[in-house]
Amino acid sequence: MPSAADGLLVVDDLHYAYLERFVALDGVSLAVQRGEKLALLGANGCGKSTLLKVLDGLIFPDKGSFHAFGQAVTEDNLEDEQFNMGFRSRVGFVFQNSDAQVFSPTVREEIAFGPLNMDLTAAQGVDGDRAVDAGVERDGEDHASTTLGPAARSRSA
Repeated sequence: MPSAADGLLVVDDLHYAYLERFVALDGVSLAVQRGEKLALLGANGCGKSTLLKVLDGLIFPDKGSFHAFGQAVTEDNLEDEQFNMGFRSRVGFVFQNSDAQVFSPTVREEIAFGPLNMDLTAAQGVDGDRAVDAGVERDGEDHASTTLGPAARSRSA
């Protein structure tokens, strides 16, 4: 197993149980290198989504470690604003069912949610208005997000 410094995402001996009794991850180790493509395949209930939630910092393992970009991802580290912003700007989670993720009343508001909540500004080299305008042009500003078809809802998410 490569060291935490060697991989883009490295998990070592991850264990996770829901409600401390339903085991979802039992000793999972994995290293993803820069440029590598990976597919997680398995039966329903085998832990794929749980692993992805750990990799996105949505849940934390009961045992084992997770490193992203050479740094430990822990609950304590994600409470640090600078670490959190750096991690969240590089890692995201798009739900399989975009209905679970799209919640703003219009496409414009949905697309603007990320840049606004990450406090991205032109001074940081990010033109949030331009990104929102490009997304709106593609998906339609006047549409209520709830009336979009499945493909447009996924793009908005």
